[in-house]
Amino acid sequence: MTNLLDPNIRKYWLVPLVLILVLLVLLIQPLMTLTLGETYILKVEPVDPTDAFRGDYIVIAYQTESFDQALVPASLLEDSSYWYRPVVYVTFQPSASGLTSEVAAISLVEPRGDIPYVEANLYKEWIYDSDQVGGSRGGEIRKPTDENGHMVYRLDFPMERFYVKENTGRVFEDAAREGQLLATIKVWRGYSLITDVTIDQ
Repeated sequence: MTNLLDPNIRKYWLVPLVLILVLLVLLIQPLMTLTLGETYILKVEPVDPTDAFRGDYIVIAYQTESFDQALVPASLLEDSSYWYRPVVYVTFQPSASGLTSEVAAISLVEPRGDIPYVEANLYKEWIYDSDQVGGSRGGEIRKPTDENGHMVYRLDFPMERFYVKENTGRVFEDAAREGQLLATIKVWRGYSLITDVTIDQ
């Protein structure tokens, strides 16, 4: 009878076993999200289709990445660093239409209990203006402001890629140009993924 604990035999089954366990761990979070996650529908921002479509997947930007600036935690408003992109926790609520969702709150503290949330990065929407000081080599970074003169913040969500069926890119391309795409996402304990992208008729 083969002794599986024999060092000469163990090396042949131990490595594959470790690889299988690693694969299972990587799959647990997506599977739990699909099974137990809260469903939200987010409006997709109009994008340049030449940038949005790369092969068979769509690069998505959400309208919820632009939000009410009053939701930014006060402690972050004091930081003027361009490179500072803190991790924040975002919760959602129904929008005025009731069909889609919008940002409800942004916090530096991870929500407790069963509140669905998404981890995201908060950053300042600074724009490089190459025409400001004589061409691309002499441009400067300027800071756009809202109607109240406050700096504009945006959110960078992790769920930005969705694979589409082959030869369907043209339909999504036209919808993206018109800003008619809706993304359905699942959220569970900070993890999020896109389950579908549809056209808002």
